[in-house]
Amino acid sequence: MFRDSIASVLGNRPDIEVVATAATGAQTLAALAAHLPDVVVVDYGLPDINGIEIVRRACRARPELRAILLSGTEAGPGLIRLGVLAGCSGVLQKSHALALLAAAIDLAANGAAVTTREALSALAGASESPDVLTGRQIEVLALAAEGYGTKEIAKYLGVSNDSVRNNLQRSLTKLGAHSRLEAVNLARRLGLI
Repeated sequence: MFRDSIASVLGNRPDIEVVATAATGAQTLAALAAHLPDVVVVDYGLPDINGIEIVRRACRARPELRAILLSGTEAGPGLIRLGVLAGCSGVLQKSHALALLAAAIDLAANGAAVTTREALSALAGASESPDVLTGRQIEVLALAAEGYGTKEIAKYLGVSNDSVRNNLQRSLTKLGAHSRLEAVNLARRLGLI
């Protein structure tokens, strides 16, 4: 219903042509290949492939493509950073007015980035790509995802508790997460674990 509403409102604008809509990540990638749009608006929370990965794949295949990521939750620094690193021209919350989305599409189509104060703040700390998690950091996050605590992870990997804590903290920093749970969830969505 949300997707159809956006398509209907945007499709009624004289400056925007909606060429396709999709319900899943796979459908989105297929529609992008079939229609070759100038701008794609992607939901972060699709059921099969998250929006960050869709943008990453689509922009790798077509560097001229402009992408806007929509999030149902607050577009915090971690998500904004991941979106920009994946190739997004902008990251907006679904709660923003449709007029803002239309303006963002217009800006993106003309090669501009859609920035907010939050986005600029997030980008200031975007020196490291989340893709640069080390093998050990991924191992630690994977074990944390299984419910293991710091001591159990340390024992399993044969390292010190401090080593586990350091790897977790570096992972949180790289992913822009504020907690172990958020880092695990983000790593899962990105397909890192």
